[in-house]
Amino acid sequence: MRERKQEIDKMETDFAEQLAKKKSMQQQLAVSIDEKHKYITELEQERDAYILNKTRTEDEMTQLNKLYEEETQLRMKFESKFNKIYSVYRELQTRVFSLNHIVRTSIN
Repeated sequence: MRERKQEIDKMETDFAEQLAKKKSMQQQLAVSIDEKHKYITELEQERDAYILNKTRTEDEMTQLNKLYEEETQLRMKFESKFNKIYSVYRELQTRVFSLNHIVRTSIN
């Protein structure tokens, strides 16, 4: 009977030790899970910041492209007007030269 009692006591002690180990492991797992949740939250915040920055950058790029296109159109318009003015100037210069020539020949 005494052996049986010792055997039961040993089994209870072993069970208590195993239960304590399991509780310790459960606490460690809970801490680990909390750490993982915090890490996931940090990653989600970084992702959201990245997406916001990407959106802002894309918007800025779109605006810059629009401004570039407007500038290009303005330059082309300016160049066209400049060419027209230069053409009129050349035509007037040719007429002046012709008139000068006519005046010189008629004087002589």
